[in-house]
Amino acid sequence: MSSGRPTFRRMINEVVKKGTCSECGTCVVVCPYDVLQYEKGKPIQTVIASMPDLCVVSETIDCDVCAAVCPRLEPSIEALDRLFFGRERTEEEQAFGVYREVVMARTTDERVMHVCQDGGVVTALLGWALAQGRIDGAIVSGTDPQRRWIPLPKAVRTFEDLLASGGSRYTYSPNPLAMLDAAKRNLGRLALVGTPCEVSPVGKARLAKLHEYGDRIDVTIGLLCSEAFTYEGLMEQQIQGEMGIDLDEVVKVNIKGKVLVYLKSGEVREIPLKDAKLHARPECSFCADFSAEHADIAAGGIGIDGWTVAILRSQAGAEMLAAAAAAGVIEVRPIDEFPGTLDLLARHAKRQRRHAQRSLAALQE
Repeated sequence: MSSGRPTFRRMINEVVKKGTCSECGTCVVVCPYDVLQYEKGKPIQTVIASMPDLCVVSETIDCDVCAAVCPRLEPSIEALDRLFFGRERTEEEQAFGVYREVVMARTTDERVMHVCQDGGVVTALLGWALAQGRIDGAIVSGTDPQRRWIPLPKAVRTFEDLLASGGSRYTYSPNPLAMLDAAKRNLGRLALVGTPCEVSPVGKARLAKLHEYGDRIDVTIGLLCSEAFTYEGLMEQQIQGEMGIDLDEVVKVNIKGKVLVYLKSGEVREIPLKDAKLHARPECSFCADFSAEHADIAAGGIGIDGWTVAILRSQAGAEMLAAAAAAGVIEVRPIDEFPGTLDLLARHAKRQRRHAQRSLAALQE
């Protein structure tokens, strides 16, 4: 991919048309002229009769803010490191980014544990922040009322709505799009929960001085992510079609070296990860960021059932988790009490970066 100033033309030609677009939707949200729409996962320019070349010829308005927040274009990782943390990463931080501390944590609330994916830390933190007035709302992944395993971006304000959104769906949800609803509802201080490609644009928005977007988000919680799968491939074709499982009987899907499908009956069915990867979104192969390197807090389940790995990156993130722990909302344990977890985190992050480099190199051939 070429370097230089991110422009609308580059975003369309080098990202959207080449198939590397992460489909996060942030470009649509920040567009000051409302000429970008989100259709079939991609930004589509609407046609304005009086200004048909509004974005195609960038000199017309000298805008390009959509490209400024694109996770596939500049600015560099180093620039985002300096913005977020005031420094570049050290040698030991090369694997998974700048951090203050890595801990293991879990919720102390049985209601959260009942619906959570691993340790319930994200839901517990958000519930605490809402109750304390730290945030006015949270941008999360909700579910489609008709098809439960299709995730939908959602702005929530209550603990009950958080519980309803608990757990993971391994199909993609463009969470930043819920910022449009949050703005209409005048929700001023927000927590954004999302995959790495959804949280890094917040820093890019701040670099570009897009205050309406960047400043509205008080804290970002990034989810550890190797890839997402297509709903049609994983859920409909593999789980429903090949395995003969009614999706209404599925209560949870998790990945621990293999895909685990939990049923209402208590049975757990397994899918080899290599088989599930046949349904991975191709866009995800270009992402080098496994561990949400520019979130305030990065969180996810690695290896240990019932616990969440929490990477505390910023001062704001560290203070938030410490305050929630002091309030008894979560239990925190040193990462050293879970041998091998830190090494596993580093291996995942390094493997993701290598995979993305190979994918991008193949694209240039």
